[in-house]
Parts: sequence; C-alpha cells; structure tokens
Amino acid sequence: MQKSYVYQLVQTLEEEESTTVREWIDTPFFNRQLRDPQLVGELLGILQRDVVPTKQELNEQFFPEEGDNPNKLNKLMSELASLIKQFLEWNDFQQPQHDFERKMAWLKIVRNRGLLSRYQQQLNTLQKTVKKVARETVGWYYNRFLLDYEVHETQSIQNNSRGDLHLPAAIERLNAYALTHRLELLNLLLLQQKITVLDIPTTIQALNGELPAATVAENYPLAHIFSLIYHQLSNQRPTTESFDEILQLLDEHQDKLEEATLQNCYAYLRNICTLLLQAGRAEYAAVLHQIQRDNLAKGFLFYKGMLSPHAYLSVTQIALQVGEYEWALQFVEQYKEHLIDQGDEQENYFLLNKALCWFAQGKYEELLDILPTQFTNISYHLTSKRLELKAYFETDSELLPYRVDSYKMYVSRASKKVISPKIKELEKNFVNILLQLSQSPISDKERFKKIRRRIQDKIHIAEKTWLLEVTDRRI
Repeated sequence: MQKSYVYQLVQTLEEEESTTVREWIDTPFFNRQLRDPQLVGELLGILQRDVVPTKQELNEQFFPEEGDNPNKLNKLMSELASLIKQFLEWNDFQQPQHDFERKMAWLKIVRNRGLLSRYQQQLNTLQKTVKKVARETVGWYYNRFLLDYEVHETQSIQNNSRGDLHLPAAIERLNAYALTHRLELLNLLLLQQKITVLDIPTTIQALNGELPAATVAENYPLAHIFSLIYHQLSNQRPTTESFDEILQLLDEHQDKLEEATLQNCYAYLRNICTLLLQAGRAEYAAVLHQIQRDNLAKGFLFYKGMLSPHAYLSVTQIALQVGEYEWALQFVEQYKEHLIDQGDEQENYFLLNKALCWFAQGKYEELLDILPTQFTNISYHLTSKRLELKAYFETDSELLPYRVDSYKMYVSRASKKVISPKIKELEKNFVNILLQLSQSPISDKERFKKIRRRIQDKIHIAEKTWLLEVTDRRI
C-alpha cells in the first residue's frame, strides 16, 4: 500500500492541509464527484496512521462482498487522489507568488463574459501595478509580454481594420523575454563548462539579433546584465572593462531587480572575478573580497540561511589572499555551524578552512596535525592536497618528493569527469613549478629568476601568488 500514488500523496500533507482536505470531502460543492464521501474520508484517516493495512486488508474492510476483486477499492483510492490533487493545485494557486497569474486568469474571465468596460479598467490597473512594483526577473519580463499580448487579443476581438493591433509592442516584449531567458540558461551552461567537460553546439550558443543592443541596454536592464555576463563567460579571457560595467549596472539597478535575481547576478560576478584572478589579475582579489563581504551581509551567499561548502572555502581563501587573516579566522569559526549539512565531512570542511588560516599565519606543523586529506568534494580535495604540499615545502620535509609524485600521478590519472581539463592544467602547472622550486639549489639565483618568469607566463596555474612569493624569497 505504501507504494500507491494516493498513499504517497497523503504522506505529503501537512496537518492544516489534511484538515482542509477533510472539509472538502464533507462539502457538497467539492464531493459531488465522489460516490461515497464517507468512505473517502475513512480512507484518508486510515492512510494517515503510523501503521497502514495492506491493500488486501483494506479491500476486505471496505468491500467484503467483492472478495479478491480490488476494482471498487481502486476507484475509491483514485477518487481520494483526485480530490487531493485538486486541493493542492488550488492551494498552490492561492500563494502570493501566483498573484499575477490569478489576476490574469480573472481578467480573461471578465473579458470572455463580455464585461468589456470592467475588463479595460482592470487591465489598466494591472498594467500600472506591474510597472509600479517592477522588480526585474525573467518571470517579470514574461508577465509584461502576457499583458501586451492580452491587449493584442482584445484589439483583435474589436478589430476595425485600423491600427497595429498592439503587435509591435507584444513582439518586442516577447523578444525581450526570450532573449533574457535564453541568456539565463546559456550563462548557467557556460559556467558549468568552466568546471566540467561539455561540448556545446554553436547553434545553441548563437544569439539571435531580435533586439538592437541599444534597445536592450536602455529598456531591459536585466537582459543587458545577462548579455554582459554571457560575453564574459564565453570569452577565453574575461575583460576588466566588462566586469566593471556589470558591477556598476548591479549597483545602479539593484532597486529594480528582484532579490533572488540580484543574488544570482552577484554569483556570476564572483565567478567572473575568480576567472580574472586565474588569468593573473591579482588586484581583483581585493574586489572579490569586498563583494563577498557585502554579499555575506546581505545574505546573498546563503541558501535557505545556510552556507555551501564552496562559498565557505572561497570566502576564506580570498580573505587570506588579501591579508585579512584575523577576519578570515573569525569567519571560519563564526559560520562553521551555518554550513549546509554534508554529513560526515562537515567537520572536515571546518578543519580545512582553519588549516588555511594557520598556513597564512605560518603555523605549518600545527595545520598538518589537523589537515584532513580525503574529501568527496573535489574542490576541497584538491585544496587539501595543495595545502599539504605547501606545508611540507615550507618545513623542508623529506616527505615532499613522495607527496609530489603521488599528487602528480593522481592528477594525471583522474578522468575528465572528476577533474576538467582546465582544472587539471592548473594543478599540473602548480605541481611542476613546485617540483622545480624544491629541486633547485638555494644559492642559484638565476635559476629562480627563470622559474619566476615561467610562473608569470602561465595563465592557468594554481597558487600563483604563493609560488611567486616563494620564488622572490630565493632571488
């Protein structure tokens, strides 16, 4: 019985919802579809018990005269499932997020009943309301299109062979919505491509020129921001000019963008900032740190009040990179209880971030005592391995050559599904340079100068700042 559709539906009901469903069963307006409302109510009660009878036992209880024939019980179960489905659909439609849809549905009802003067009044009111409380999202663009299309529908009904039937306005709204939604999906796809191997067809990436760039920039801020993000993610090297433009636009339009949309835009901005850092623009570490602190204060780094392990690690690393050692350690301690539950690895996330802080403070031996070295999360796993190698290097440990060989073997053998080619390049360049540093005589200044030039020439290399710092100590 537990595998049945109706049982699974009943189990999702909260106490208040269950009470309302019972009221529906007892109300003639809703129970007209039911052949026996009393039996349906009894079945609901039985399916809410801790111990539920088998289907055969239920059949014997409700329809003993049917013997082993379950047809009547199946119909009873189907009626209860149908009623719950209707209730959940109705209940969901009453939620605040569907306010616009409800008003649009009512608008069409009024129009279809021929109350055209009332319809026009309500249409005008809805248009003003949407425009007045505009907080841009992809969904908001879609709502604007629906309103303009509704105007077109009305003018089509009243068509007197004059005017454009509001078609140009409706088409522009449709183009703006389609462009913004497509950019949103493309940006997600391009960002995913940065961390895994994806073959994206050029036909998918192509953007149709449905709206002039000037029109987008002037009238559709979100589409403009998404477009700039798209070009940053699709280019091999992000440009600082476009990054600065996105940052300025977010600041300029933050009151026009819905909070969740603004949060997503800042997530892209943080990722682009990281790409700039990987491309050697070290000055963007301070920019990213300020964005992260601002986003942390505004709650933009959280999901349902909790912090992802990736965000936890990123904030720590960037704070340390700009020399905010005390702030980083306070952050690690303060937010360790706010991590999204990751089971057995949650404590290890905290320990790795704490170890990073200790490395920045020169506590190499201490961090090796607490450093976890195995993670299912690949970002944490790679960070942990690099931190271990760095600590062994700083302490002149005899274990370093063995650990380096082991790590080189791990990176080279890892499949594309585990480590993307770009990440693999970052790690290989790091470990090769580290090996060169460790094998070079400390007195050979010219060799270290050559190594420094190699580091600077590498576009993709992990721990670039630290490698340069180590090399400078030996020149």
